[in-house]
Amino acid sequence: MKKNHRILTFLYTSWLGCLIRLIAKRHWLSTIIGFYQDSRLSKPLIKKFITKNHIDMHEYEIPSGGFQSFNSFFIRTLKPGMRPIDQNPHIITSPADGNVIVIEKCIEDTTFPIKNAIFDLAHFIGSSTLAKQYYGGSMVIVRLSPENYHWFHFPTDAIASRPMRIKGCLESVNPIAFAKNRNPLITNERHLITLQTPSHGAILMIPVGAMFVGRIVETYSPEQWYKKGDPAGYFAFGGSTIALVFEAGIMQPQEPFIKNSLQNSETPIKMGQALNI
Repeated sequence: MKKNHRILTFLYTSWLGCLIRLIAKRHWLSTIIGFYQDSRLSKPLIKKFITKNHIDMHEYEIPSGGFQSFNSFFIRTLKPGMRPIDQNPHIITSPADGNVIVIEKCIEDTTFPIKNAIFDLAHFIGSSTLAKQYYGGSMVIVRLSPENYHWFHFPTDAIASRPMRIKGCLESVNPIAFAKNRNPLITNERHLITLQTPSHGAILMIPVGAMFVGRIVETYSPEQWYKKGDPAGYFAFGGSTIALVFEAGIMQPQEPFIKNSLQNSETPIKMGQALNI
């Protein structure tokens, strides 16, 4: 991970890195990389990636013939029971493995916990009218790193809308980007999904793309009923983010998430673990 940090520091702090990043954040480059990651030519990358990132492959389903491309490995699925889902109906669970940051109360010009960036909810969800419905509510952001399990799941029982694409570029979602006055949450490609729930109101679930993540793939059928923990989709290669936005008075994040966020610190979490008290 130190190597990844050095690369991102180079891309966001040096003049040459900034020039390279202008190309790296474009969709066409992610598409080209995606073609390679989907091909058998990428298969030799798998073993090196597992070793470098200390991935415990005992957690994952492995096809009988092995993974035939890097991306088939990257979107690997878990063995049954590897992520227990908190079944308390009051509990909202993490939609993904990753690191959590929370905004306890969204207002019109919210200060984002990482590097004190200004966060514009209306810009993020693509609608100033819709944003008014969620002012005063909380927001949970789960940032995935390349080594994480890259499927995202429903955080509660819900009927899911058709995803609405909000166009954008593909900056890194690493805190380094925020430190350099970038806010990838409101500039990157993202999809807006509304979850109609029996007891948690209308939750916005927003998967966000990132550098070299050219594909956010939803695997659910719109307007169907899903149970908490059911798979909703996955991210192709790279780091990425998924956010949940709640109406006021619906969701109170756990205290450690709030405390760490106020200290500009993320909290590790696994899919299926409780987000609220």
